[in-house]
Amino acid sequence: MNIFKTAGSRFLFMALYEKLLDEPDDGYSSTYVIWPRKNGKWDVRWKWAGDWEEIAPHQFDTENAAFNYAYDHNAERQRRLENSSRKQ
Repeated sequence: MNIFKTAGSRFLFMALYEKLLDEPDDGYSSTYVIWPRKNGKWDVRWKWAGDWEEIAPHQFDTENAAFNYAYDHNAERQRRLENSSRKQ
């Protein structure tokens, strides 16, 4: 597993057939996991507080496409949080 951390979120990159056993509890508020499926496509899940959530309407052709989707999801979530805190 490879891990990329940025802006309070981390992105876990799994290999084919690799299992996500225990997540490291290192204080990150949001976690994304990206992994290859047996069909050759890539999948993404997100966990913030609770169970893993499916955030993409489809699987992706490449790991990079899956990561870009997850990264954009994270950036949009950060924008919404910033905007809501400014309104208060």
